[in-house]
Amino acid sequence: MRGGKGAQEVINVQVAAGMAGKQVAFGELAERVKRRDPEGKKRIIIFLDREWALEDQLLIAFREAGLVERIDAIV
Repeated sequence: MRGGKGAQEVINVQVAAGMAGKQVAFGELAERVKRRDPEGKKRIIIFLDREWALEDQLLIAFREAGLVERIDAIV
């Protein structure tokens, strides 16, 4: 924490939901990440609730989109 203040404010949090399934949702997320950083300069940190099926599906979608090498951490 900087300056002894409480927790820092979270900036640019994005939440999305749909009924089309995990793979479709993660594919759309991967495309959104590519649009937001087309040069691929920013590292990616992923926060999940340790649901292994989510992590598997997310990695599949990010691998297909060419983003998996940019993942810095999965927490």
